[in-house]
Amino acid sequence: LTGRLLGSTNMKRGLLDKRVRKLFLDNAGSHPLRAQGRPPVAVGGKVASGQYFGLALREKQKMRAYYGNMKDRQFKRYVEDARRSRGNPVDYLLGRLETRLETILYRIGFPVSMRQAQQWIAHQHVLVNGKVVDKKGAPVRPGDIVQIEPSFLRVAGEQAQLAARMRKERNCGGAAWGKGGADAMVGYMEVNRKAMCALMVRDPTRDELL
Repeated sequence: LTGRLLGSTNMKRGLLDKRVRKLFLDNAGSHPLRAQGRPPVAVGGKVASGQYFGLALREKQKMRAYYGNMKDRQFKRYVEDARRSRGNPVDYLLGRLETRLETILYRIGFPVSMRQAQQWIAHQHVLVNGKVVDKKGAPVRPGDIVQIEPSFLRVAGEQAQLAARMRKERNCGGAAWGKGGADAMVGYMEVNRKAMCALMVRDPTRDELL
């Protein structure tokens, strides 16, 4: 996770990388509610809720960073939709986040990072069902085909091979280039590496989301 988020060499994103490093590395293993082995105590009849707020805020920031540095108001809309959903709100929220176009593109292993996936989408190098989609948060549904625009296939193929080598070196789900099955990294996508396209065969299951 941190390798994905901190791997950029773009100096303009240095501030973002610094924030991500603080979220995922500086606080590794720490927990504000366990700092003294006990939760906040009531003082003057009031619970010290600031520590709970700080923990919740940090976890929200981690989620936003993990899913491509999503804007706060956009993340809030997903949370509000999850609260209104009939099923489990956590499953609903993760399902929506995992089926965003940028996330699907990264999950199938074509771009090196989520940031690169966003760039490809913004530059209109990604097609869904044969049509250009330039919105990184566009939903992908079962039966949809995600593919790379033909004129961008050579560059995308080189980046996908680099991504596969990086995953293999870091032991994070990288099978050999050109093989199917586990190389897709997620079971709900069927990937054709030669044609640089992928079919979403079903919705992700709860086990795949958590």
